[in-house]
Amino acid sequence: MPSPMPTTPPRPRVNPRPAGSGRYSRQTLHITVGRSKEPFHVHYSHLERTAFFEIHGTPAAARSRAPSVSGDRNPTVSPDPVKQEEDVDAPGSDADSNANMLVEESPSTPVYHLDGRCHDPASFEVIVNWLYNISPKKPVTRNQCRTLLKAYVLALTYKITLLQDALIDCFRQYHQDYNIVFEDLIWLVNRLEETREVLTVPMVRYLVDQIAWEISQQGYATFTSHNIFFETFLIEGNRPIRKTIFEAVADLLRPTRPGDPAIGPSRYRVQDWEAPQQTLQRQIIELDD
Repeated sequence: MPSPMPTTPPRPRVNPRPAGSGRYSRQTLHITVGRSKEPFHVHYSHLERTAFFEIHGTPAAARSRAPSVSGDRNPTVSPDPVKQEEDVDAPGSDADSNANMLVEESPSTPVYHLDGRCHDPASFEVIVNWLYNISPKKPVTRNQCRTLLKAYVLALTYKITLLQDALIDCFRQYHQDYNIVFEDLIWLVNRLEETREVLTVPMVRYLVDQIAWEISQQGYATFTSHNIFFETFLIEGNRPIRKTIFEAVADLLRPTRPGDPAIGPSRYRVQDWEAPQQTLQRQIIELDD
């Protein structure tokens, strides 16, 4: 009678790793943006690579600061007071509910609601696209330029340095085909405290240099013919950015003057910016368009 076949002993069971310890185990966060409350679902691990939670707080911190029954919500854009100017609503008003956080536990309920002046769905989509390896494209309309400028302010806020570089490259490509619009510079500076550090921010520096270059190539009369506000700015204004523009124009008079800022290797990388970004985070301002 044949002997029975030997049986293979069962493999010892390996205890599974703790729940939630895997790289992709954390669920997405539900974020709504703008007055239309457009929904975004973004992985926690992607946002973790930015300063998003540093600015808006973690979901756990949000739940610990649950709003009162009256419905008051805590602003989460910045602990610093916003700059107040004429005809600008005070923070906390209905017109300026800057990045309010919602804290209900339901999966269908947004954890964050972002409604600052630069938080519109189109500009926040640029941020989310970048987190999922989709680069911004060259703008072809003025609305697209404004969207990318808002996205640049958000990239500064969230300390996404490579996206800042990519957005500058988008504008450099745009200005190879179109004249610069002076109001773009003023719009951006109005979102930042006009300090010495901010005047060296790469996008500010690029726009200043591009303005100086086009003045030198087109002449003052031609430049002001399609930038009407520029002459008023020079005559009536007293802002520090005027000196920065004058310095950029003067630099073009040197024998070894720099070339067109929109062409050739970029001179406007974040890694070449000496001003600490930590300082700038406290200087971003929310203003009406």
